[in-house]
Amino acid sequence: MEYQNRQIILDHLICSGFCPNYLKWVYHGEDTTVASTSTTHNEEESIFHHEMHEMLNDIFEMEGGRGEEIHENALNNSQEMGNGRNKFDDLMKEAEEKVYPNCKYNKLSCVVYLYHLKCLGGWSNKSFSMLLEFLKDLLPERNVLPKSTHQVKKIMANLGLGYEKIHSCPNGCMLFWDDKEKDEVCSFCGSSRWEVHEANPEQEVSPPQEFTRGSHYFHEDFERDLRA
Repeated sequence: MEYQNRQIILDHLICSGFCPNYLKWVYHGEDTTVASTSTTHNEEESIFHHEMHEMLNDIFEMEGGRGEEIHENALNNSQEMGNGRNKFDDLMKEAEEKVYPNCKYNKLSCVVYLYHLKCLGGWSNKSFSMLLEFLKDLLPERNVLPKSTHQVKKIMANLGLGYEKIHSCPNGCMLFWDDKEKDEVCSFCGSSRWEVHEANPEQEVSPPQEFTRGSHYFHEDFERDLRA
């Protein structure tokens, strides 16, 4: 039999649940009652709560209670860190605030999940705003769901997940980014950055042939790996 540490076992239980064919030993005192809906709801709520706090701690490079102390010290020495603290406080508030009373999602987890669906589905800003408006009206009154793409993007920007459009080589060789930002042709294949119009090949201003959305990831390692 192979033994695992507690953290690995906990991860397996959260992801896969308990062994479905386990036999309850009722004669040895094990409870036969099934967990109530409220208990399951509270457990799901706890998991979402934990995940959001863990994500915020990772983003702001904090480690548990000690991280708050480190953050306080840095705050006193830097106005920039002061702005970071304001963002952290805002995000923590959204991680604590339910979308509506008794909802298992908090505002932050709901926004992150919806924006993830937007990106996966390639939804336009307009269609996403239309969905948000409908959900806002559909949910119980006094819900705190954002009602526009703009409001969602402000929250995502605080997480370090804003984006800008970055031109790329039409053949996928490179991005016109960083020290290549002002280049006019691809360094590898020589293709022009701009569309060439047959009617006016000398036209200086043309739309780029290709662009990609370059995310401003909080961790520079992710940003370094960005490819066309």
